[in-house]
Parts: sequence; C-alpha cells; structure tokens
Amino acid sequence: MHPRDDSIDSLLDDLATETSNAYKKLPSLRSAKRISSSNDLKQDHSVDELLKELELDLNAVAPSSDRQNVSVEVTLRAAQNSEMLSAGSPAASPAKRKCSPVCIGGTQDEVGITAATPTTAARFWRTCDMIRCLSCDFRCLKFPNAMWTTRVDYMFFRNYVPDERKLASGLERKDGYQAYCCQCSWVSVNALARVNALPNCDKFKWVCGGHFP
Repeated sequence: MHPRDDSIDSLLDDLATETSNAYKKLPSLRSAKRISSSNDLKQDHSVDELLKELELDLNAVAPSSDRQNVSVEVTLRAAQNSEMLSAGSPAASPAKRKCSPVCIGGTQDEVGITAATPTTAARFWRTCDMIRCLSCDFRCLKFPNAMWTTRVDYMFFRNYVPDERKLASGLERKDGYQAYCCQCSWVSVNALARVNALPNCDKFKWVCGGHFP
C-alpha cells in the first residue's frame, strides 16, 4: 500500500473516533441544555412573580399614600386656619362674672358688679348695666334722670323696644330717677333696689348677662 494511503486511512480513523466521541457527548449536552433551559424558565418565573408582587405592593401603597397626602393637607389647612383665626381675632375672653343679687338704682347709685357672696352687704350693691330679660330675651335699657309716664303700656314697649328715640316719647324729666325697660316690663326708681324685691317683682324676669373682669 502506498504510504499516502496509510496516512489517509489514519486520518479517517481519527475522524471516526472523534465523531463517535462527539455523539457520546450529545446526551450530556442535551441534558445540560435542558437544565439550563429549566433554570432560565425558573428564573423567568421568579422575575414574573417579583414583578407581580411589586405591582401589588404599588397598588396597596398608592391608596395609603393618597390618604396620607389628604391627611397632611387637612392638617396643614387646619393649621393655616388656626393661624388666621389667631391673627384675626383676639385671645379667648375670660369668663364673665354675674351679679348676685341683681340690682337697679337711681343716677346717684354706683354702677358695677354685685359680688355673689352670702355676706354681701347692701352697701356693696351696685346697679347692674348688663341686665337681660329671660322672658322677651331683650337687653334692658335705662334712661337717666327720667321716669315713665302713666301713658305707657305693654303694647308701647312691645312696639318700640329697642328704639330709644321712640321710647323717649313715653318719658318725662325727673332728676335722680332712672327709667328701666325691656320689651315686656318697665319700672322707674330713684334708689338702689334688688330686682326680686320690686313691687310686682314676679313679672320681672331680669338677670345679669355677665360682666367681663
């Protein structure tokens, strides 16, 4: 045989051996490919799950975030309103003090608050200038150095209170006196007196509306 033919035969044998070895490796390659593909699928599946979970988290967070934003906005508006009110209005007023007993009097009697104590002596009484009627819910008016004429009656006060100009038509000059009235009751006095001790006192529903300290 020619030496060249031996060389060709040897090459063919080597090629056959390599091909056989390659075919033997194919199953392991296929298996490796299947494993790789499976891992890729698992990885893709994990990514999809993460995306879904993230989407759910975002959906869950959004409403809460909206509520927080609304809460913050309401709080800010409340704070702004509070600041505006504080800037535009005076500080909270102190509690009012009320007379006990409630007194009226003539022009010579001192105006002020009669302290609500059991031992309050008559010399400490003051004429109240904050009297309100519980019956008609009008504040009592007073006219110094005057008294009501005999011409006035219930309908006179019912029609004219609180118009002081019209009420003046029912007054006459009397030094030292003060004429008091609401829409349903009236009286003229020239000395300090408790409302609950006036003649026909049951018709007077007059109370102290309160004085600021």
